[in-house]
Amino acid sequence: MSEKTASAGSPLARSIRAALEGDSRIRAWQLTGVRRTGVQTYLVKTQLESERRTQGESYEVTVFVANGDMLGRANATLGAGDDADVKRRIDDAVYMAGLGGDAPWALPASGAWPKVEAFDPALAGRRRWSHRGRSWSSGGRRSPVSSRSGPRRWSCSAARS
Repeated sequence: MSEKTASAGSPLARSIRAALEGDSRIRAWQLTGVRRTGVQTYLVKTQLESERRTQGESYEVTVFVANGDMLGRANATLGAGDDADVKRRIDDAVYMAGLGGDAPWALPASGAWPKVEAFDPALAGRRRWSHRGRSWSSGGRRSPVSSRSGPRRWSCSAARS
């Protein structure tokens, strides 16, 4: 969430951000918010009885905590009813993140992409597919082959000149 969005957000977003910035155990954090609006219509048979507008918000907090030379990660989802529990929920996430971790990693430096061959000429001459007991090869036409012990099967063969 950007500086502008978080500062202009709801009181819940501001309290979450204040709690994250005030906790020295947190090495990094990410805050993602979702706001929803809706209209609910109530009918009696086909006549409108009432209509109301609804809105809600929720935030997913991801905290990263150093655990030796590892970096632990944990999430907490906070909603409109969690105003009083923000610090406790973040403290729980910090505790969980401190229990494990992955080796920290960095994004690769900029440079040329490796060339990956997506076409192998050795395999281009003849291809075979199979699906549910049926198999085909490229370049041929289908001909039925009967079997005494089972259902009719299809076979395909091809020869390139």
